[in-house]
Amino acid sequence: MSTPAEWSELAVAQVQGRTRLVASKSIQPLKILNPGAAHAACHVVLSSYGGGLVAGDDLRLRIHGGAGTRLCLSTQANTKVFKSIDGQWAAQHFAGTLEAGALAAVLPDPVVPQADSRYRQHQRWDLAPGALLLLADWWAAGRTDLGERFAFQNFTSETRISVAGRPLVLDRFHFDPAEHIATAPANFDRYETMLTVYLVGPPKRRALPRWPGPCTPSKCRCRTTRTSAWQAAPACWRWPRRAPA
Repeated sequence: MSTPAEWSELAVAQVQGRTRLVASKSIQPLKILNPGAAHAACHVVLSSYGGGLVAGDDLRLRIHGGAGTRLCLSTQANTKVFKSIDGQWAAQHFAGTLEAGALAAVLPDPVVPQADSRYRQHQRWDLAPGALLLLADWWAAGRTDLGERFAFQNFTSETRISVAGRPLVLDRFHFDPAEHIATAPANFDRYETMLTVYLVGPPKRRALPRWPGPCTPSKCRCRTTRTSAWQAAPACWRWPRRAPA
């Protein structure tokens, strides 16, 4: 039985009114960089030794955003996935937690699975009420500038996001070019990349419009709308009016 891979870790916290990287642990092939910044947010860049993931790599990273922090997480370049050897997979696992009032923008460059590669990715984010997550999941068809297009063996990803312990997002994707026709209109057609963006968190509260007079069925209708994943708030709309004859 193989030994589970060790987890890398990074954590940010508020320090004298600014978000700072307070914990960092890198397990190869991952390398964590923290470029200096004059603003109050913290920018962390993920890189790797060797310029990509080889067959058998199992990169695991835990991310923690303390209360009220502001984190931008990006990558140094595209994440290249090299060809599989003996059917082995290259894998990445991310587990993130955000405390109340924290904001994280996770904006990596695309994953680029090269010919004959096999790639697996799992992401799980747990948010406290009041936290906000902007997450981009981006991958390309291969080294398209070299004419390589959907030449990998397998690509699998799973994204889970929960708020206050309540699951909100479960997005699974699997693509096998040997079984699926990549250029079919139902799949990718002429396109060569796929980008999914998730925005999870409380919306900015806006004052409701003030209607003249009491709220009556002849003037407006009221209903309850989901303004966030865990909180309901009333909203009000006018009844549509007919244009004068």
